[in-house]
Amino acid sequence: MYCVSCGKEIEDGAQFCEHCGAKQEEVPAAGQQAAAAPAAEGKSAASPQGVPAAQDPAVTPIGAAPMAGTKKPMSPKTKLILALVAGTVVLFFGLKLILGAVNSPNRTINRFIEAIRNQDVDAFNQVTELSLYTFEFDEEDLAPFFAAYSTDNATLTAYQNALLEDLTYLERGLVAPGNGFVRLVEDSNFLFSSYKVELTLIPVTICSEFDHTDLSMAGKAYIADSDGVGPNGAGTPLLPGLYSGSASYTDPDTGVTLTTEFAGYRIDSDNSYLYVEFGFVNAYIESSYRELELKAIDIDGNPYAGDLSGFDFYGGFELGPVNADSEIRVVASAGGMEFEQTFSMADSVDCFFIPAVPEEIAAEAAEIAADVLPLYMEMRYSYSESACDELVSRYGEGSEMVAFLAEWLEETLAGIRGEYNMSYDGSYYVFTDLQMDEASVGIIRFEGDSVLLSVCLPTSGTYDLYYEWDDPEPSETESFSGNEYVWLRYTDGQFFVDDFAAAP
Repeated sequence: MYCVSCGKEIEDGAQFCEHCGAKQEEVPAAGQQAAAAPAAEGKSAASPQGVPAAQDPAVTPIGAAPMAGTKKPMSPKTKLILALVAGTVVLFFGLKLILGAVNSPNRTINRFIEAIRNQDVDAFNQVTELSLYTFEFDEEDLAPFFAAYSTDNATLTAYQNALLEDLTYLERGLVAPGNGFVRLVEDSNFLFSSYKVELTLIPVTICSEFDHTDLSMAGKAYIADSDGVGPNGAGTPLLPGLYSGSASYTDPDTGVTLTTEFAGYRIDSDNSYLYVEFGFVNAYIESSYRELELKAIDIDGNPYAGDLSGFDFYGGFELGPVNADSEIRVVASAGGMEFEQTFSMADSVDCFFIPAVPEEIAAEAAEIAADVLPLYMEMRYSYSESACDELVSRYGEGSEMVAFLAEWLEETLAGIRGEYNMSYDGSYYVFTDLQMDEASVGIIRFEGDSVLLSVCLPTSGTYDLYYEWDDPEPSETESFSGNEYVWLRYTDGQFFVDDFAAAP
């Protein structure tokens, strides 16, 4: 008999095929075989008797294993999944290739150098990062850096070489050491590696001549002290570059605001120290009069805010920082009179205070002296009793202006008329003409609560000279010129005639 599965000859009555192991069906009865014969003949007329016809390879008998060499058709869903997987693989490797080229280290280094050359803020931020900060630079931040290095080919070449050297470390799986304030860094992920230029800012010490100096630089404001900016003078992180800025300081005592500007100040790893200096002077003020009391100081119209009592006006003192073109007004008092003097720092920083009689007081003193002097000269040189009486009536009795003049004049006139004076000669003068020019008033000294003033009156004119007391005609007529002085004492707003003196 033959196997119903593989068609090979096996022993009659065998239940399983010794070749393929298929279970054999029971042999049908004679009538069933006869009925099945025509069907078998219809399938293959060429098959020999007793040999089963060749089976259709596309047909697998029920219950039998598929024949070798047959394939099950692929479903549309399977085909779609396989297509998506293949596309993803192609896309992955394509993106990896493209992004790897876009973010190549050499391209990053070149973009960094070109961003500096072109002064491109956006491009610079795209290829850089800060080592200790998360920050993007704006135009003001980068202006000093671009100003220093955008056309400095030597420095740009040094930056480029330093970054290429960093790349050799990264390619060996090492950390790039960096050079100066630049370092090439790598950021790897499952798709590609990206590169950036890491910047390490320079800690710059910014100091000023004065504490609490307001400083503006590269669009940022700082408060600088003599030991630096920030707590304990900590360094201020900055990019290297050519910096410009302005600073101002207001002295709490003088009230003066000092300002300064600087431009093109280079900051780099070799020069990380910025010192702000102001053009100023310390005015030196001194008086040669012990009696003067310092009352007020104005600087450029503003009152001095500090304590004046600590200044030794007679010994001299330094006022404090003022501008080189400041105007300083000093006010002092003595003997009931107030004085002031204005100094220009453009002329000198040494302010020697010389008290000058105020204009109103000087004008009044000159007027009194011009009124008194002619009467005194007439009495003194012409022996005029009427002049003496006139002086006494004007400035003597009942007047505090010439407190002791009445008694003094009378004694003087009596002495002139006495035998002692007449023993020299009998000559005397009669003034025919007396001219007085503009008077000058100065201070002789301070005495307690009063000021002794000297009024100088340049005089000129003519006089008749009589040799004898009773000569009816003058012996000769002379002309004269010189300075006459009247000393006045000023106390509590009043004048007192103190003395007269003729110029030598």
